[in-house]
Amino acid sequence: MRYLLSSLLIILIYCAGLSGQTKNVFIKDFIRQYEERKRQTLTDKGHVYVPCIINLYDKSVNGHDLDWWDLLPTQRRDSIYSYLINPVLTNDFALDTLSYNLYSFPYGRIYYHNQELANIIVGPLRFENWHYFKVVVPLIQYIRTNNVHYIFSIENLFNDVFLGHYWTIEGDQLYVLSYDTTESCYYKRDADDFIYDPNNLFLFNNPILDITCNE
Repeated sequence: MRYLLSSLLIILIYCAGLSGQTKNVFIKDFIRQYEERKRQTLTDKGHVYVPCIINLYDKSVNGHDLDWWDLLPTQRRDSIYSYLINPVLTNDFALDTLSYNLYSFPYGRIYYHNQELANIIVGPLRFENWHYFKVVVPLIQYIRTNNVHYIFSIENLFNDVFLGHYWTIEGDQLYVLSYDTTESCYYKRDADDFIYDPNNLFLFNNPILDITCNE
């Protein structure tokens, strides 16, 4: 029994090490892709660029045998970083943290292979709607009060705008943002703590096909 427990512990440590290595590879890949995409996209370097990663949407990325939605929720959770390596970034929006204005790329996700169309930027936009007050303003406030180097979203992951929709890299650490409904603000959680929180497994469900996350 003691031998079995020791073997299981070694396997868990090994798998955790692989996950950590994969996450670090993702962070390095993302920074490289982000800097190149931002250089090609934004003329105003004072704006905060917020791209969207579409690896979980584009089936051709990374040569995975299984499409993201072919996996069980637990498999999606355990393989998330391997699916995000070599991130494919699309233009989504940019923020002016001084004026609290939003700039959008209306063709960014549709024509991301076509630079001329993908890089068309529209703004400043300042719609008086729930998205502006509940998402845009709190995001800008978070960026202004934290040491955010990079911020992004991930298509087909955590289909809840307030739970894990936005991620940040601060220093060399990866975080997931959650929303405090009482204070109307975002706060960060370590990415691994958020991903492996049992209460968050439902976020890996396919919103159409998965009925339960107890698998």
